[in-house]
Amino acid sequence: MALDIFEALTMQDELRGLGGAQSAEGARPAMPGMARIYEAVTRPELPIDLELRRALRAYPKLRQAFDGLVARHAVHHVPRAAAAKTERVMARVAPGVTIELRPSRAAPGQVFVVIELADPGEAAPTALFVRQAAGDTLKHALPPAQDGQIQLLLDGEDALVQALGDEGSEVFLS
Repeated sequence: MALDIFEALTMQDELRGLGGAQSAEGARPAMPGMARIYEAVTRPELPIDLELRRALRAYPKLRQAFDGLVARHAVHHVPRAAAAKTERVMARVAPGVTIELRPSRAAPGQVFVVIELADPGEAAPTALFVRQAAGDTLKHALPPAQDGQIQLLLDGEDALVQALGDEGSEVFLS
């Protein structure tokens, strides 16, 4: 609890210097409050909505603060894949975790995202963040782990599947 309060106060200090313009035709989007940013990172069920996505694009320092908070809350970080790859990445490995994309045999066009935790006894992550090379971040709430494994079944064209398959993306599990 004390760490959460400290992080919230630190983020508030970081955001104070950003300034905020109100939304208007042709103007930058309104600056979201510190509480909104913190909740987007710490509450798995809250999506990164269009309004927040626009603000993160419009304010580079806000993006930095958001990215820093995502990284600080992550229990696992899977860095970008090797730059020499030209094909879709089907597996990502980092200390403590493996993430695989497995095409469904039963449902053509669908893909299993399988997250394998090295220590099935550890507290399982509840959210998956994928920071794309272009800077956007996708978020997906995770179901509970079963025997150290978390599975999602998604359409093969889903933005999350595409981002996980892109070698320029990095993954954070929190």
